[in-house]
Amino acid sequence: MNYLEIRAIMAHIRKKLPCPICGTHYKNENIDLVGVLPDEGLFHLKCHKCKDVLAVNIAVNEKALLEQKRNNRLKIRKNGTTSPISENDILDMKNFLTNHKGDLSKYLK
Repeated sequence: MNYLEIRAIMAHIRKKLPCPICGTHYKNENIDLVGVLPDEGLFHLKCHKCKDVLAVNIAVNEKALLEQKRNNRLKIRKNGTTSPISENDILDMKNFLTNHKGDLSKYLK
């Protein structure tokens, strides 16, 4: 799972997955990425209103990724194929990390 896919999943969580206790939509700073695999991501969500905590494992299949690509113009990579990291990829990651309010340091050790 690449940066753009993670970002799209976080946007989907914000829009489509409200807190099951109070119904409040999550903010970026309340969504932490715990870990990723090529087609799965584990996210930790904390409601900023009621403080409920939720762990969400999101599995993405290729069909869903292709539909997301059509809707948001994501770059899709298939397992086993890679392309060089572009300057834009680096700038996108820098902007994401600069603007993300959650604590990512514990995942980078």
